[in-house]
Amino acid sequence: MKLVQNNEVKERKNGFVKNSNKILGKLKKVGSFKKNKYHTGKIEGEDLPKSLQDKLNVPLVFIGVFLGSIVFLAITYLLNFLKALLVAIGQSESGLLGVEFDPKFSLAYLKPLGDTKQYFMCAVVAVIGVAYLIYGKLNHESEKNLVYGQKGDSRLSTIKEIKRDYHEIPEKTEVYDGIGGVSISHYQDKYYIDRDTVNTVVLGASRSGKGETFVVPLLDNLSRAKIQSNMVVNDPKGELFSASKETLEKRGYRVLVLNIDDPLESMSFNPLQLVIDSWANKDYHEASKRANTLTSMLFASGMGTDNEFFYKSAKSAVNAIILTIVEHCFNNDCIEKITMYNVAQMLNELGSLFYTDPKTGKEKNALDEYFNTLPQGNQAKIQYGSTSFAGDKAKGSILSTASQGIEMFTSDLFGKLTSKMSIDLKEIGFPKSIQFKVNTNLVGKRISISFLRKENDVIRLIKKYRVKVKALGLCVLNFNEYLQDGDMLDIRYEEEKSRAWYRIEFPKKQANSHDTSLVTKKFKSGKNYSDLEISTLRLKYTDQPTAVFMVIPDYDPSNHVLASIFISQLYTELASNCKQTPDKKCFRRVHFLLDEFGNMPAIDNMDGIMTVCLGRNMLFDLVIQSYSQLETRYDKAFKTIKENCQNHILIMSNDEETIEEISKKCGHKTTINRSASSKHLDTDSSVTSSAEQERVITVERASQLIEGEQIILRNLHRQDTKRNKIRPFPIFNTKETNMPYRYQFLAEDFDTQRDINEIDIACEHINLSLQDNQIPYARFIKDLKTRLEYSIINNIPISEEDYQDYLNLSGSQQTINEEELLKLVNTEVKSQDIEGQVLSEQEMKINIYLKESQKEAIELVKVINGRLADENSADMVIKTINSQILDTPFIQSLINDSIAIHNVQESKDQIMILEQQLANAYELAVFKTKNSILKNKITKLKNAMTKLAKAI
Repeated sequence: MKLVQNNEVKERKNGFVKNSNKILGKLKKVGSFKKNKYHTGKIEGEDLPKSLQDKLNVPLVFIGVFLGSIVFLAITYLLNFLKALLVAIGQSESGLLGVEFDPKFSLAYLKPLGDTKQYFMCAVVAVIGVAYLIYGKLNHESEKNLVYGQKGDSRLSTIKEIKRDYHEIPEKTEVYDGIGGVSISHYQDKYYIDRDTVNTVVLGASRSGKGETFVVPLLDNLSRAKIQSNMVVNDPKGELFSASKETLEKRGYRVLVLNIDDPLESMSFNPLQLVIDSWANKDYHEASKRANTLTSMLFASGMGTDNEFFYKSAKSAVNAIILTIVEHCFNNDCIEKITMYNVAQMLNELGSLFYTDPKTGKEKNALDEYFNTLPQGNQAKIQYGSTSFAGDKAKGSILSTASQGIEMFTSDLFGKLTSKMSIDLKEIGFPKSIQFKVNTNLVGKRISISFLRKENDVIRLIKKYRVKVKALGLCVLNFNEYLQDGDMLDIRYEEEKSRAWYRIEFPKKQANSHDTSLVTKKFKSGKNYSDLEISTLRLKYTDQPTAVFMVIPDYDPSNHVLASIFISQLYTELASNCKQTPDKKCFRRVHFLLDEFGNMPAIDNMDGIMTVCLGRNMLFDLVIQSYSQLETRYDKAFKTIKENCQNHILIMSNDEETIEEISKKCGHKTTINRSASSKHLDTDSSVTSSAEQERVITVERASQLIEGEQIILRNLHRQDTKRNKIRPFPIFNTKETNMPYRYQFLAEDFDTQRDINEIDIACEHINLSLQDNQIPYARFIKDLKTRLEYSIINNIPISEEDYQDYLNLSGSQQTINEEELLKLVNTEVKSQDIEGQVLSEQEMKINIYLKESQKEAIELVKVINGRLADENSADMVIKTINSQILDTPFIQSLINDSIAIHNVQESKDQIMILEQQLANAYELAVFKTKNSILKNKITKLKNAMTKLAKAI
């Protein structure tokens, strides 16, 4: 019986425990629901503004109780004092004059009156009553109840918050851990930088200090970081390159310059290189797409205008010529001749060549006839279609537009610059890569690629990858492992037990060489493996960070598009390689620091680039003068570009809309507005208080920033350095956080007074002969007689087959001098530079700059002779130019083409005098005439003479 009872007790206990656990579990669930485990801690500014009237003001309660207690004690003291006084009066025998009473303060007067219990009850009631009255009065008039953020609760970030939210680095010289980033603030010899992958737009009018307070400090901090970023810098005046080159090289950078101002002091950049690479991999669709991207930028100015049809057709015609030349050069093993210079020459040569068809008697165009004879479905023929279908008048306009669009490439200087490639664009984001081809029967299969190292007679695996074989047997791998001389490369296809085994060797690097290729020496495959057939193995490797500066002349915008093409193609190449890496991003961060971005020609698909670039570890720092400048350049895409900039930094602006937008986005705060009213001779007046909205930074203050001040909007910076959530209040760098200028602390490392003309820049294309590098355009002329006549005029070799075909023509058709034909049959025309001489590098430069000076001098003469009759203001300028410049013996010899290279060197003093005279003439033109064309031509001739003097 007891046992049963004990069991019942145990069951009851167990049931009670189970029920208790269920209840506790539910309570825990409720608790966990109320408390978000992913959101911990109180965040400043998190709560929405709400009135505090209904909320107990604890400090005021204590104040009320304290004052109530004082009042009650004072009353008690007064009553006891009066009571004691009356008692003393009643005890006095001689009346009031004989009262013995001490009026001094005494704690005895604070003793309770009457019954202690009743006294304390009265005390409590009195204190509560007085406290209630005081609390009600003070709480009603409290600023917290009147102003609680109901009309705006934004504010500026404090120094403490800036130090909490951003990483601190030394302001100069010292190397620091981690990666660099945009400078957000400066305090006590420290910079606070944004290391996140963010895009930044910097707003600063001309001469506002953009370069001094933002651009140069950013170059400095990015290069001082232990994890150095690669940089692509737009450098309108060449100051950034000349100031940074020496310091960056000391810090381990490979520094290159795309010098559009002086193409013979520049790296080489072939805009068709991506087309060549795609064609080499037999990806013809991609090659066509990349050609189209290039021409879209060349002809972007005409899109959206009344002449859009002609620009679109011209773009397609140039695409067709590009694809034609690429195919021809690959078929004839002369890939080095795939250049925009040859594209422009083919357009000009064949587009302007007309002949009469002997069969129909109709006039035909050589370019039209070539594309008409291509097979159906040929990409080049399809691209040329809109031109082919156009009428004769429209066709002339299309070809003329096409010629104008690629005119820059007809120049000897830019023809040379764009005929070679100094650097593999891929290396800027992926400095280590391997590419090779295997048999096409392995397409879609997995190949293993292993890097190994031998240490103490033991072979250790560094890293193993598995790569899928692409179309045409292509294998591409971007890797990020550290290799050294003597490491091994093992490529295997396990299913067939085949392998290729290599030893990696680091060749001795030549001065000024940008080639990062490593040498691979093949070993035997081993006993258990057959030999895996590998072709075109290319292993590239460098640990050096890279900085590319694009020097663009501000006085001649005609060639600026080349810089935009470089950026567009670089991004395209890096983005396509990101797809082939596990993290889908560049191994080394790339900063596109684009000073004067608003003056650059529009970059194709810039809005699309800005939306996805950060995930690929590519950051854009856009330095512009105002939002309206960006809108003018990018039209509808402007909004997307602006919205995808996470940091907006205002240095100074004269644009009202820009200032208004920045001021408005800083937010509003709620302030008290007090107004007083009184009547004449009335001693009483009333004061009315109300809540008013006020901007955190007013438009007036934002438009009158002091040197070094900056306003920063950082709406997407919502975590501090410890990844705690924060509210991103705007930052106003002023007073203690005023941003320093370069000259105040970085002048030794970045001296902008250095002259770019004093820097020797390696140039691969300086000795390139454009004539030798031309393709035989006669091969594209389908009519035999026209082809032969063209060959005779241009001294081009004629094939024996063409000669025999000519002899087979009827006698009436054989109208060409046979002796002239025979001279060109089976002969190779050797190009000579000048009078059969072989020119040195210096003489080559002098010859090129001599031609450029001649061209600019002739252009200046044309402008002067063709000026408007009513341009009397220019008469004094023209008179000065004629007497001091154009009438001089050197310029006259130059115009008449009667000066030789050896004579030029003897005329150095004359050239330097002319250079100064041109500078004086320009200053005179600035004051005396509004003719911008005249001033531009003076500047161009002066620059050409400066280059000539330097070459001598």
